[in-house]
Amino acid sequence: MKIYKYDEYNNEYTAKIGEIDFCIDHEPSDIEESYTIELSKAYDEKIMKIMNFILTNEDFEYAFEQDNMTEEELIESLGTPIIQIINENEGTLTYWNQSLDDEHIILFEFIGKFDELLNLSIDG
Repeated sequence: MKIYKYDEYNNEYTAKIGEIDFCIDHEPSDIEESYTIELSKAYDEKIMKIMNFILTNEDFEYAFEQDNMTEEELIESLGTPIIQIINENEGTLTYWNQSLDDEHIILFEFIGKFDELLNLSIDG
């Protein structure tokens, strides 16, 4: 069963599983479709690892000045995650609609099912 639908306006394939939006810039292979489903499950399982990765990043601390914020508070502030699939083993995760301020976007790369979290970036 194909989970992605082509979005002509954005020229990409998109899917939504639970509260997570997914996108990919090419027609996804069966392996990438399976990877997407696996990531939707892994996100919930590894959410605290992801939150800790963000909270302990110097750029995050500088941009948001959120002393003593907990992982649970951060989860509530980040909004809908958008995962862009790069291939069947890596992607990026973006929080466009976070409520910590009105100007920043939080983005990082990951490998596997959030096994490695890399290169956190705060844009805005």
